Parts: sequence; C-alpha cells; structure tokens
Amino acid sequence: MPITYYTEYSAGTAVVASSSQATTADDYLVKAKDLLVVKGKENELIYLANKSIALRESATAFWLRARARQATGDIRGAVQDWSRAAELEPDTPWVHFNLGNIKSDYGDRTGAISAYGKAISLLELIQSRHGGDWESKCFYGQGCLELLGDALFYRAKNLAITGDTRAALADYSRVISLAPNDGMRASAFYYRAEEYFRLGNLNSARADCRQAVNLTPEELLSKSRSMLLIAQDSAT
Repeated sequence: MPITYYTEYSAGTAVVASSSQATTADDYLVKAKDLLVVKGKENELIYLANKSIALRESATAFWLRARARQATGDIRGAVQDWSRAAELEPDTPWVHFNLGNIKSDYGDRTGAISAYGKAISLLELIQSRHGGDWESKCFYGQGCLELLGDALFYRAKNLAITGDTRAALADYSRVISLAPNDGMRASAFYYRAEEYFRLGNLNSARADCRQAVNLTPEELLSKSRSMLLIAQDSAT
C-alpha cells in the first residue's frame, strides 16, 4: 500500500510527521521494510516495528525487529522476536530457518537443530503437495530447493558440533544429492569429509575432499587440500 507521509526520526525523540502520518500497523510495516537495508537506521526500524506491534502483532513486524536487533548486537532480543514470528506463522519454513540461524549464533545447538528440522519438514510437505511447482511456494528471494539445502546443511553443522556425527553425515549426503548449485554441493562434500575423518574413515574423507576440490569455490580450495594432506598423513 502506498505511504504518503513523511517522518523524521532520531533516537530518543518523538516522531514528527505530517497530518497524513501512519495510523495503521501496515503503514508502519511498509516504512520499516524501507529501512531494512539502510545501515545505521536500526533504531528507527525498531521504533516503527514497535508501533506496528502495538497496533497489531504480526510475524513480519517481529522478524523485521529481529533483524534490526541482531544488527545492534541484541542477539537475545532477536531470538525472542524470531520465536514469536514462528509462533504467529508456524507454517512458514523461512521463518523457522531464520530462527535456527539465530539460535545457532546464540549457541543454542539443540534449539537450532529443532528449528531447522521444522523448516525441513515444512519444505518436504510443500514438495509433497505441489510436486514440480513447489519452488514457487517460497519467498524472500530464495527458492524452496535452495532453502531446503541450506536448512539441511546448517542442521548438519549443528549436529556435528553436538557430536551426532552420523546424523550430520546423513544431512550432508542429502545436500549433495539435491544441491541446486556446485558451491553448496562442494561445501557439503568438504564438511562431510570432516565427519568421515572423525570416524576414522580416511578413504571416504579423501574421496569427498577430492570432490570438493573439483567443485569448490576458492575459499574452500585450500581447506580441502589441507584436509587431503591430513588424511594422507594419517593413512601413512
């Protein structure tokens, strides 16, 4: 909806606006979205999200505020806001995925694994319902297949940190089988190689490192080569 008001804002001061200033929750949301990619406007975004929430709670208002809070270093507040967004939109996989990301950043591995799992389940449900048309059912600049690959990948990383190596291997293997691009597939090969190495399966670790080297973007190339050297030394 079009916004026809002008607002001046500075931290700690009231909003000064024309007589046509925002009066609905949606008005505040549209203005807040405009500030999402503007660095240094986090406090103004939080102010606008608060105004929207005061009028009507919505998942969008909470995740917008979460993004701004995270940018200001308020990770605890961001976790709370993403959690509330997930409560308000329980069937939106993108929200659960981002809840997993922030919980992972906060060190809550169990919570992150659970949130990623919810996103994965929802995406699988979308795929079963819509078949080949499922890609169009995801939003925010990311297709369903890419989102599923990311959710599996980051769940695997958190599973590995908790010591559940075999579950991590299973998730990395799924990423490799469905990855929509070589970069994602190369990363999964590399991190799966790490898990094979932990299990003492050096042949599989070497094979995955070679796959990663063949596919990899530059940032993984030296890491993959290093892993190959370690695996070769260990085998010797």
